[in-house]
Amino acid sequence: MASYAHHARRLGKTDEEVNAFMEKALFSTVTKVNFDVDSLLELFLKCGETNLKVMKMLDEGHVEVCGKPRPTTVDHGSKAGPGILVTGHDMVDLMHLLKQVEGTNINV
Repeated sequence: MASYAHHARRLGKTDEEVNAFMEKALFSTVTKVNFDVDSLLELFLKCGETNLKVMKMLDEGHVEVCGKPRPTTVDHGSKAGPGILVTGHDMVDLMHLLKQVEGTNINV
């Protein structure tokens, strides 16, 4: 959740409730405060609920910055020449990479 919240923040999406929950959750995991099964279960359930909010923020950020996703045809296989193989899910990094190689013979 923290990673996705970080990605959303890079897209201009933040939420104070999300930030406060992450602080509380991290604090709870490194202390012995409320370290019982019921408290941890409540924390885990709140984590799932908060994560849904984070994923919505991330989706909204991606749509605003990159546009609405749509099915598209892409090349697959290998090509001669220099290239960069991209794995992962950081659309901001991918967007920056594509801008950097624009007009070159580098395949991404």
